[in-house]
Amino acid sequence: MLKKTTSFGALLFSLLALSGCSLKPPTVGNPNLGKEPSPFDSHSQPGSIWRSDDGGKTFAPKVYVDEKRKVTKADVLSISFLLTEDSRVKAEEIRRTPNVYIGTIEDMIFRTTDGAETWEPVNFPPQKVYSFIASQRSIDRMYATGSVGGRGKIFRTIDGGETWKDVYSEPGPGTTIVSLAEHPMDINLLYAGTSMGTVVLSRDGGETWKNVGTAVNGPITGMVFDADEKNTAYLLAFNAKIYTTKDAGETWLDLDKLRSDLRAKDPKASLAPAVAVQGVSILIADPNISGTLYAGAKTGLFRSRNFGVSFEKVNIIESAEKFPIRAVAVNPKNSDEIVFVAGRTFYKSMNAGETWSVEMISVDREVSVIAYDPVYPEVLYLGLRKMK
Repeated sequence: MLKKTTSFGALLFSLLALSGCSLKPPTVGNPNLGKEPSPFDSHSQPGSIWRSDDGGKTFAPKVYVDEKRKVTKADVLSISFLLTEDSRVKAEEIRRTPNVYIGTIEDMIFRTTDGAETWEPVNFPPQKVYSFIASQRSIDRMYATGSVGGRGKIFRTIDGGETWKDVYSEPGPGTTIVSLAEHPMDINLLYAGTSMGTVVLSRDGGETWKNVGTAVNGPITGMVFDADEKNTAYLLAFNAKIYTTKDAGETWLDLDKLRSDLRAKDPKASLAPAVAVQGVSILIADPNISGTLYAGAKTGLFRSRNFGVSFEKVNIIESAEKFPIRAVAVNPKNSDEIVFVAGRTFYKSMNAGETWSVEMISVDREVSVIAYDPVYPEVLYLGLRKMK
């Protein structure tokens, strides 16, 4: 739902800040006009997207669309970055901030080209969006899933959202495509997972598809890739099971079964997880260290250093374990920096989870996603969503 606003101040401030070239990230206007927030102010503020320019010490809602609309109640599914240069290396060399896209459940897709000072709707035919990603390696290529006539579909755009092509359709109503993932090392390798547990992959950017993952049980809620091993990836199913592939998605194996098989080969091997990981709601891979995974769950934050074979419990603040951890991220340029949100609090570690800084955030709903700007990792975005 979009709300009303009456201020152009944030927009003007952003345009002035972006008018010159700088080696600092674009300045984001403070809704309090530079006034230091009071540590005693616990009032929640509406806003679907929040941004920090100081590594998570402070956050401000970034919701302006136009005089009549604000993105305050939209439920955010994803935050993606689309580079406006022909390669990520070039973008980082010239310190060019990528465009930011947010996918929402029922309030369309939005884009910002000025550091979240203003948002504009992106043309997308279906009203409801189930998954949305921007390509990490191709200018203007994005994918989104929606439902037309009750049938789940995948759409692709190669012009930044101006036009969309239907590249995949389910045969009948009742099934939605809930997960999409483009391989970070291969622009043409695309995975999709459905609400019925079907996994399909494309090796040509969505032109043709192949059925894989027949052993997966439950809706596919997440897909992640290893930092270095191109053929290794992971799926998270709604029932909290984690699956892995070592052959680029051709076959998938339940990690529980993998442990059982390894134990059968060597009964003396200590392969059981150090702790039981239950109620996993988010799975991410460390973008820099091969074999390292983080799982946010109902009972805390867990880490695997051996490709998911076993997990250890990360020593977070104990009170944070009373809240489901649904949003976790690792700095794309520094694996020692880990962030997550529990309840209405933002936690950050600079030493791989040994100690944590704690910052209250005045959000009015659950934080569903945390995203680092890939060029300016001191800039973070939070996406909010009403959880059932």
